[in-house]
Amino acid sequence: MPDIALLPYRKELRDKILATTALHPGLLYERFFPCWQESGLDLEKPLGRVLDAFCLQFGHTGRDAAFAGMLAARHEHLSGLVRARNGLELAATCLSPLASGLGIDHPSENGFVFDHGCGVPFLPGSTVKGLCRAWARILGREHHVEELLGPETTEGGGGRVIFLPAYPAAWPELTCDVICNHHRDYYSADPDKRRYTKNEFPTCMDIESPVPITHLALARGTELVFRILPLDRETAADDLARTGALLAEALRELGIGARTAVGYGVMEVEDNSQLAETWEKPIMSGIIRTFVSYSHEDADRVRGFLARGALLGISPWLDSQNMLPHAGHSLDATIQEALQRDNIAAITLFLSEHSGRSEWVEKEMQWGREMGKHVIPVLDSEDREVTSRLADLVRPHEPHYLRLGDRGALFALLNTLVREAGADVAGEVVIYLGHRDDRVAPSGLPEQWRDVPIIELRTAEHRLRDVLDWDFKGWLPADEEEYRRYEQGIQQLARTLPRVERIRVAGFAPLGIAGLVGKYWDRGSSVRRLSVWNTFAKEEWSIEKLLPEEGGPEEWRHLEFQESGDGELGAGSDILVGHFTQENQFATVRNWVRGHGDELGVGRAVWFRSPTKIDAAMAPQLALEIVQSFGWARQKYGASTVYWATGVPMGLMPLVTYLARARGRIVFLDYNLGAGKYIPAFEVF
Repeated sequence: MPDIALLPYRKELRDKILATTALHPGLLYERFFPCWQESGLDLEKPLGRVLDAFCLQFGHTGRDAAFAGMLAARHEHLSGLVRARNGLELAATCLSPLASGLGIDHPSENGFVFDHGCGVPFLPGSTVKGLCRAWARILGREHHVEELLGPETTEGGGGRVIFLPAYPAAWPELTCDVICNHHRDYYSADPDKRRYTKNEFPTCMDIESPVPITHLALARGTELVFRILPLDRETAADDLARTGALLAEALRELGIGARTAVGYGVMEVEDNSQLAETWEKPIMSGIIRTFVSYSHEDADRVRGFLARGALLGISPWLDSQNMLPHAGHSLDATIQEALQRDNIAAITLFLSEHSGRSEWVEKEMQWGREMGKHVIPVLDSEDREVTSRLADLVRPHEPHYLRLGDRGALFALLNTLVREAGADVAGEVVIYLGHRDDRVAPSGLPEQWRDVPIIELRTAEHRLRDVLDWDFKGWLPADEEEYRRYEQGIQQLARTLPRVERIRVAGFAPLGIAGLVGKYWDRGSSVRRLSVWNTFAKEEWSIEKLLPEEGGPEEWRHLEFQESGDGELGAGSDILVGHFTQENQFATVRNWVRGHGDELGVGRAVWFRSPTKIDAAMAPQLALEIVQSFGWARQKYGASTVYWATGVPMGLMPLVTYLARARGRIVFLDYNLGAGKYIPAFEVF
């Protein structure tokens, strides 16, 4: 088989091709780059002369009417898409040279990206999107743009915007630039083959000869047009403004393309008046609530659904609980005022045969659309008439909805509310425990804590009773199963806040509920600081992320081991540890456990005296000493499981469980006053 000659075979043919002005620049650069000789490739460096000739040829091509027309047609096509979809178009000017596609294989060792149609250099939409994600990641705020750009993995689907390719506004100027490799031997040779070493270690020496590597670049001053399309019509304006602001900031601060580390690709958006001031997701302050739109004929089913959601932190604005009649007030005005509240994250529409015919529901949907509120449909029926009514009320084509009877509907509702409120990207969140608070608003919350998202956890009964019948001061979970339900709710809530760095806890709740907060936002999570507001002392108790060291009674400043508390309870190998201010308090739990020793497997009881008065200065150290006492008692008595009972204030519980991760199995026993018994509330491992 004869050898196949390289193209172009003859120098005359190559020179004729180069003399043709109407030649596609991308094809010329990629397939007919003038480094071919009859004997093969001629890669004698530097290639600056050849690249300079190509840049000159590229400029001549731009003056050809055919190529200029193709570039204009490409802009017209893309601008038409922007107009049809109400997208965003931004012009940006290069403040420095711009290079893209240098890593593409090419005889010159540096490729370049040319459009296959009109032959002009361009930036693919994926490159523009990657720049936006990279800038957000550098700032540690990638989660702020996840709904805009979508997750990095394709499994989670795309985002809410589409990035179109960016083209020069007019035929640009290409220049030739140089990368100078001063230490070729150090960077390219195998470690055992490097010529220059110092103390047997390879090193880079200034005596090496630099090797200049040339490449193409768009000249400074080139104007490119960026275009973005929205996918969600309801959020289009906000999505485009935020994405445009992100792109403008990334172009200015980071630059696009190759060699951004040395200042390449820096651009300035010419007119950013249509952009948002910041691309970061807005974060709601105050209690996150959802306005509930429903028919009173469905009240029982709606309340039952919301009762289960109370355990997760779903806090509704419900007319029967939040709206009392006022003489002389307009009902329309009262509802519109409720919808306008800043902390209404979304409207939850319970749609059934009854609500589908309700004039009030239709009014509320209309007012919600006018105020830009997101609507979360929850269907009680999938009758054709109901689903068709959904499209009329919610308006998006084929809207996504939840089913009232689905087990995961509450989790989806919670996740949507958290995201709509911006709490999923907030650095700090307040968890308000309203389990034993009979007031409508969290009056025990300090003023300085009300400027961040607040998630209110309540009892199921709170959502079932009328406003004039609330009384939860004596409420306590009745059994282990009830604690499991609360634990599942807090666990699910923690999953919706995987990035929060500070958790603030306030309110009134049983010790077992408060301890669950520290369990699921512990020192192994993203939370770096956990704070609790002590309502009675009016001060903040906080704990920082740390790894608790082992310690014993001789090192403790606030906790005191009591020999008199040591006692045999049964034949079990596990141990009961109590932290109380008085021995008679510990005696109560010790006597109860003695009667259930065989059931629990507890064989010994140990009492540690805790301070009568605890303040903010001593709270972190006391929490650490309590955690250390678990390990000390387990080691001293050879126990595998610690059963824990305590009389410390509620504010100390989350601090202890925050630190208790990986300290062995600890089972907390919470006391139910009405039942006169202790209940295993939760376990920490």
